[in-house]
Amino acid sequence: MRLKTIITNVRNRELKNLSPKDKTDEVIVSYINIALMELYSIFQLRTDELVLNLKTGKTVYKLDGTDPDVYRDGMVYTGNDLMAVINAFDENGEISINNSNDRLSVFTVAYNKIQVPYAATGEHIALVYRAAPTEVEYVDDGNGNAVDTEVELPGHMMEALLSHIGYSAYSSVDTAQEAETDKHMQRFDRACQRLEAYGLVPQDTLDLNVDRKGFMV
Repeated sequence: MRLKTIITNVRNRELKNLSPKDKTDEVIVSYINIALMELYSIFQLRTDELVLNLKTGKTVYKLDGTDPDVYRDGMVYTGNDLMAVINAFDENGEISINNSNDRLSVFTVAYNKIQVPYAATGEHIALVYRAAPTEVEYVDDGNGNAVDTEVELPGHMMEALLSHIGYSAYSSVDTAQEAETDKHMQRFDRACQRLEAYGLVPQDTLDLNVDRKGFMV
């Protein structure tokens, strides 16, 4: 999905009644990033894998890009795109997460930390995780417009994206616009429901309240 396409569509539709200062490219980009995070929270749109290079005596591993014993694609992981751990694997296959009745279980002691009680040097744990979207960076083309770039979202999610941008925009500019704000959020919820109904996202990834393995190191 292209940034300029999103900006053109939302400015001509959801934001057409707002003043120019409330719908500049820079402002819209900030709303896009909020909407992306919401959609990536509702739908499992991207996954990745981390590998823990276990060490005896070290039972807690940070998943925030600061731990030298956490790898991605064969290199020390320095990112910050982890949203939630989905699955864990050792050399023998899948292992439990947060199961106190399983001696081989690992535990998410914080959203960005995982505990491996039996850690031993030379062993590895692979973690499949839900990854956050890449933030869209606003780059001025010299005329107050955004330089075009790719936005990490499939085209069929355009309606949901635009509706959420409308919600953010109207909720930010005027508390008297509550009815307009609610309208856009309702449209967002309906768009998400349609995506699930049409089978355009895995059904077990939807978490919407309409009411409001490899071991390469």
